[in-house]
Amino acid sequence: MKRVVALGLIFGIVLIGGTAVTTYAAQKTLRVGCLGPLSGSAAPWGFDVLRGLTLKVEEVNAAGGLKVGKDTYKVEISNYDTKARADEATTVAKKLIFGDKVKYIIGNPIGATCDAVQLVSEPNKVLFTFVCWGIKNLSRDKPYSFREQLGPLEACPVMYDYVLKKHPNIKTVALVDPNDTSGWDSAKGGKIGAEKFKIKVVADVYYERGTKDFSPFVTKLLAANPDMIDFAGSPPGDGGLMAKILHERGFKGLKVYGACVSSEPYIKVAGEAANGTYTGIGWDPEGAFVRSGVKELSKRARAKFGEPMGINGPANYAAAQMLFEAMQKKGTLNVDKIIEYWLSNRIETILGPIVIGGKEDYGINRQFLFPMVANVVRDGKIVNLEEILPFQLR
Repeated sequence: MKRVVALGLIFGIVLIGGTAVTTYAAQKTLRVGCLGPLSGSAAPWGFDVLRGLTLKVEEVNAAGGLKVGKDTYKVEISNYDTKARADEATTVAKKLIFGDKVKYIIGNPIGATCDAVQLVSEPNKVLFTFVCWGIKNLSRDKPYSFREQLGPLEACPVMYDYVLKKHPNIKTVALVDPNDTSGWDSAKGGKIGAEKFKIKVVADVYYERGTKDFSPFVTKLLAANPDMIDFAGSPPGDGGLMAKILHERGFKGLKVYGACVSSEPYIKVAGEAANGTYTGIGWDPEGAFVRSGVKELSKRARAKFGEPMGINGPANYAAAQMLFEAMQKKGTLNVDKIIEYWLSNRIETILGPIVIGGKEDYGINRQFLFPMVANVVRDGKIVNLEEILPFQLR
């Protein structure tokens, strides 16, 4: 009898009400990394990516773990605060890779911190997905890096196209961004969109992260007398402060926010000044034209965390979906096999079908491509207008 019990424990077979239920007594642990700012004006982005990954991991574990080949894994998250600083990102990336032994980092905003992480992740062949907008974060010499969010080359031109169809009299634009890799590359996306649709860039303004007084920068923007101002890659709190000052100074032009992936923090800071702002990736995750899976995820996030999600949350959830699906389908944790699966399949996620492209822009297919939603702020709320496709999917 003792021998039978022992075998039962080894194979994980338990009789409940006459039914054999399989448990996994020999369950292993799979550790996944996550990075992002959890303090400062960019914190909404960091919390979004962490929450998206957290909800997917909770699903997997609640279902009994991740079955990969003959093994079953309980998934755990190692998360660290980059504080939106490159030096801190390097430090915590080393903790993840050398201390926690992670082979997958799912989620990180801000291009400058991505640069820092990649100095550690690439030579160690760690799979790294991120939402940051740094254009050079995707390249042939970074084969283990993927952007899971639409970047400036995907989002900005199609957003300008949409806005111009609604406001054909727009002839000039002023851009304002943080003075780092994310900001510079966000501006490039805006400039490409402007050039494509023959809009003149009359100002290209940069500020240091951590800035509290945006009055001097708003003065520069207004001095250029633009028809449209694009907050581009500015964090939601910074964009909100600038919108508020612009409103107080009587700006009547159009406002576009390329990287406003967390609309509610922007609206909270800007107040009525947010009204009329167009966004390309700042969806209402529970609004019209948003996929049903995103809506359900946002409701879960609101119930668990007391706040709605920006699009970075669903994007990171989708990246985790893709990671775990590849592990299960290929029956391995091998990073190269996971990448092979991603590149050879069109994968269904809560964002819709995702294909990986970008070779024409980056020299390598490492950009997640999926439908986006055009939005505008009305009466203090983000309103989804319609689903639109990046030019790369048309």
